[in-house]
Amino acid sequence: MQTVSSISLAGGQGKTTMVLFVARLLAAKGHTVLAIDADPQSSLTTFLGFTVEPDSPTLLEVLKKQVDTKRMF
Repeated sequence: MQTVSSISLAGGQGKTTMVLFVARLLAAKGHTVLAIDADPQSSLTTFLGFTVEPDSPTLLEVLKKQVDTKRMF
């Protein structure tokens, strides 16, 4: 398994766009791809066709244990 990350604190650099196109390219070539959208804006999630419910917890809140994940499912 190979891992690729696109990380920067600055916005507007094209990280989400790059991840979207690389993920789609790899998937089209038959690779299994997992894209994790850790941005609270959830742009990648939206671009991939999923809807984020209002007030749903972010990955940061889960990692900080501010959310009881056992009650989410």
